[in-house]
Amino acid sequence: NLMNEIVTNAENLRNMALILSLNNRLKDALVKINGAIRLNPDQPEYLLQRGILHKRLRDFNSCIDDFLNGVERMHQSKSNDEVLTKNFQRQILLTYNEFAIQCYEKQFYDEAILLLDKAIKLEKNEKGFYINRGDCFYKKQEKTFALLDYEQALE
Repeated sequence: NLMNEIVTNAENLRNMALILSLNNRLKDALVKINGAIRLNPDQPEYLLQRGILHKRLRDFNSCIDDFLNGVERMHQSKSNDEVLTKNFQRQILLTYNEFAIQCYEKQFYDEAILLLDKAIKLEKNEKGFYINRGDCFYKKQEKTFALLDYEQALE
């Protein structure tokens, strides 16, 4: 009975976090999802939700940590939830790209290129990653590499 109550309380906190997130109260939502994770740490869905909150708060390092931990928990539990696995993988890619864009805007082109390299390693068919990396190379005056990335995006 106690375990059922803990699981129910965790799910209630998760639902509150969703509502707060929808109302753009991201820090309050983060407090609620942290509570849910403390009560029921075996739920990778909670890590996905917290990672998305971290991303919206522009805390990309915490975001990536949550997504990678969620994937690891799924592997440890031998979960075959393909939809959740794809959601984690997609969020990782999007986060690498958003983090790279933030680096680009701050003129940290080398860091942006490293992040985009990671994204491209995971997903070779996303043309936006090549365009963004090409823009970084262009800003670094490495026009040959920029041109190669732009051509790859066209292909």
